[in-house]
Amino acid sequence: MANGDLIKLGTLYVNGIKQPNPMNGGDIPKYTSGNIEIKDTDVDDAYKIKWIEVILDDKKFLVADRNILASVSWDILNGQGLITGKDITIDGKQCKLRLLTGGSFDRDKNNNEWDKIITDDNNKWHWVDSLSWVQNLYRETVYRVVRGGSSARSSGYTGSNDSQGWRPVFEVLPQTKYLVQNKNNNLFKIINDVVIDLGIISPIENVFIKQGMNIMPLLTEAIITQIGNCKVLKWTDSGIVNHTLNIQVEYKDKLFKCIEGYKLKMWTDDVSISTAKLNYSTEPYRPIDKLDEKFKVLMYKE
Repeated sequence: MANGDLIKLGTLYVNGIKQPNPMNGGDIPKYTSGNIEIKDTDVDDAYKIKWIEVILDDKKFLVADRNILASVSWDILNGQGLITGKDITIDGKQCKLRLLTGGSFDRDKNNNEWDKIITDDNNKWHWVDSLSWVQNLYRETVYRVVRGGSSARSSGYTGSNDSQGWRPVFEVLPQTKYLVQNKNNNLFKIINDVVIDLGIISPIENVFIKQGMNIMPLLTEAIITQIGNCKVLKWTDSGIVNHTLNIQVEYKDKLFKCIEGYKLKMWTDDVSISTAKLNYSTEPYRPIDKLDEKFKVLMYKE
């Protein structure tokens, strides 16, 4: 994906029923009741939501290219956490689903996401005759700001219980995913100390997104014995450099035996990063710590 690209991602569900993505202003689904959700992308192209990728202030956004739901109030959206945002996962991608900021009518003019992102190209952004809710209050009153309609720069206000359009935005959250690969190139993920063999598949970005673990796996001696000589693979889209191999064994002499032949493999889209770091630490070990309480240590002096 690149800045300005049109992306098809996710499917809108209202009250548990999937909704077709609108093609023009007259076929936007209307809200009647129930939960508003965006779930994983449907196989049918007619139900795939269209987004435009935008990079703003070093953040990645996917902004709906039009209203995807009509006749919904600001209060309904707010009650479902869709104004300032809630974290969701779509097709394995973590993001915050929310509204754009749009300025407080005549205040914050141009210093908001709507005016920085939505251009005068109606063929791209479809704002004609289609008012969209934004986050902002009108002059700190009970009214809420709406944008679009007669032009991309148009700004108005109305009651929060009025019915207008919903143009959502995904704020894409940084991701880090982990997989384990053994010498036979089998990929594994570990959930609650249970090893899941994913088979021999290439560790590409899409595999990390859909199958990868969100936290660094703890490789116990039992897991290492089961998987065999292996390496931890890490994928990130946030440019994280430092990475710790998380191995748990009983004695420090076994630690060095366990990590023999280990490799640390990392993927990042930050071309300035050329190295990764492997850190290890050991706990002090005293034989007396392993003795049963009934044992006594006697000392004498000649």
